[in-house]
Amino acid sequence: MDCEGGCYVTYTYRDGDEETNARLNQEAMAYIEASDVLELDMRPGRLSMGHIITPPEVIAAQGWAQMEAFIPIKLKKE
Repeated sequence: MDCEGGCYVTYTYRDGDEETNARLNQEAMAYIEASDVLELDMRPGRLSMGHIITPPEVIAAQGWAQMEAFIPIKLKKE
């Protein structure tokens, strides 16, 4: 996948905990919506993403992984 790059609001949660993911996503979206300087950047190719940030050996030892979610943002035009 080729990513264009840019800015993101991120948050982390325990992978598979969809209740926490939904709550944090709602909080992040409310933060962006209330911001005087940020807005969503929903151009083609700028999708929300997630990535497991826990090394495999740590996942094996603790039995779970940490997920980082990314919501694409950009500066509001003046």
